Amino acid sequence: MKTRKKLRTATLMIGILLSFTACGQNSKIEEIPNQSLTEEKNIVSLQFKDYILNNNITEIVESKVVEIIERYSVNDADYIIFINEDDKDNLHSGVLTNNKIYDFQTVSILEQTNYSELFSLQEIDLFGKQLVKIQGILGANYSPSNYYYIEKQVPRLFLHSEGHTFEDDLDDDGIQDIVSVVSGGVTTDIDIYKYNDDKLSAANLNEALNAVTVLYNQDDKTFEVYFVDQPNAPKYYELTKEGLKEAIKP
Repeated sequence: MKTRKKLRTATLMIGILLSFTACGQNSKIEEIPNQSLTEEKNIVSLQFKDYILNNNITEIVESKVVEIIERYSVNDADYIIFINEDDKDNLHSGVLTNNKIYDFQTVSILEQTNYSELFSLQEIDLFGKQLVKIQGILGANYSPSNYYYIEKQVPRLFLHSEGHTFEDDLDDDGIQDIVSVVSGGVTTDIDIYKYNDDKLSAANLNEALNAVTVLYNQDDKTFEVYFVDQPNAPKYYELTKEGLKEAIKP
């Protein structure tokens, strides 16, 4: 097992990522019962659903690691981007911890030698957890984001998103939220993830607003919304504690 380079961070081409969408799935969202979608006084309440996670982390032997492209140390664990002996056409992500090697599966398609443009690693303190976010490119229409953490010396997948993600306190309640932007080329979907009572839940803004496309403006934390009957006249919304409220934009 050899290491080509040891970097602290990697820069991902966000512009490329935002043009991609999902073509795979290792998680799902399940509806929370007894919640309804209502609209009162220009407030649209979001229907949050339970987030169900499928963990696909596997332990591998050292001989499967052909080359480590990136190593990112967090406490006693080394998160890595590497080439797997059984899948040399792709980059894999994983972690070295407690003298064991874990494979998080494919993170990017290996199409060029400028590896730093194919993925990013970022340490994030979120929801009282020390997470590492790994983003990559898995095809022309797939750019997933995954959040991992170590619990009792064993890696866990906290969240899998089909698109590029942002962490922001959208409704100013003092708790960060996760915004997932999944682009389909012509249309864009946005999911919001919240963490309460030690579990994640998610709401889809396109469904809540019956919108074709929803874009996220991180500068002012507003959502730009396009409808079928008004394709050239977007409306703007912001998330409050009561729900989505229409915002006035110049």
